Formats: sequence, structure tokens, C-alpha cells
Amino acid sequence: MNSIRNLRKRLRMTQSEFAEFCDLSIVSISRYESGENISRKSAEKIARVCNVPIDFVLNYPDEHDPEKGQKYFYMSLSPEETDLLADFRSLEERGKRRVKEFIGDMTLLYGSEK
Repeated sequence: MNSIRNLRKRLRMTQSEFAEFCDLSIVSISRYESGENISRKSAEKIARVCNVPIDFVLNYPDEHDPEKGQKYFYMSLSPEETDLLADFRSLEERGKRRVKEFIGDMTLLYGSEK
């Protein structure tokens, strides 16, 4: 999966929503996700709004290199998100299921109204 699609899916956005978020056209996003070359200007826009390094957008880490992929993933997380992820990973399976249920409930109650 390429970096543009990966970022968009992580943000749970459609191509149209992601294009608007990045101030690009949906045609451009579709082309980038299909593997067409991305301009430096577009890559910079995407990197800025998604809070990732530009080389992540231009050269997505090899899926066979998990250490490199994790490095980029953690660079895009806020300190609060990093703490939450570390706490979640320390839980047993039962605890993880409960957290997922709780987050699902909170999303229904307080999630955005898109």
C-alpha cells in the first residue's frame, strides 16, 4: 500500500475528504494512490497536514522493513497518542477488547458529525 493511501486510511477519510483536507484535487489523490509520481509541492502539502516527514510521502518505507515503518508511524503521533498506544499494548487481550468497546461507545457519543 502506498503512503498516500496509508495516510488517508489511517485518517479514515474518503479520497474526496482527504483531497479537501490536503487542499488538492480528488483527481490528484486518486492518481497518487494509483502510483503516479507526486510533485514535490503536493508531497509537502500532504506531509504538513498529516504531520509526517516529506520523505515518508515520497518514499513510503518498505513493508518488509517494520523498524523503518514504525519510525515513521511514531513520528506522526502526538505524545498523548504515543502514551495511549504504549498503555494499550501493555494490556492483556481482555483489556484490549474492553478498551476497543469503550472507544466505540465514546465515538458514538462524542465523535465528529461528518
